Amino acid sequence: IVGGHTFGKTHGAGPADLVGPEPEAAPLEQMGLGWKSSYGTGTGKDAITSGIEVVWTNTPTKWDNSFLEILYGYEWELTKSPAGAWQYTAKDGAGAGTIPDP
Repeated sequence: IVGGHTFGKTHGAGPADLVGPEPEAAPLEQMGLGWKSSYGTGTGKDAITSGIEVVWTNTPTKWDNSFLEILYGYEWELTKSPAGAWQYTAKDGAGAGTIPDP
């Protein structure tokens, strides 16, 4: 489903080396709870998963085509997230105030 992850975001609060094993490789009691992290509390604003920091739309609880409008409406460039993961941002600050800010 296009834009199926629009409600929420991936987290890159800290360096990837603080992230524990992926859920499938974690101990049984941690499976299904996401990635365990030793950064801060490891939850909420301190959560780390993929290192990519992105919000997909301005209206995450409304089903519409805004994900595709944002995707095709701008030219994108490769940048680094706060955690150092590679991700795309709109080129030259285009879409400021309209593209969700990570």
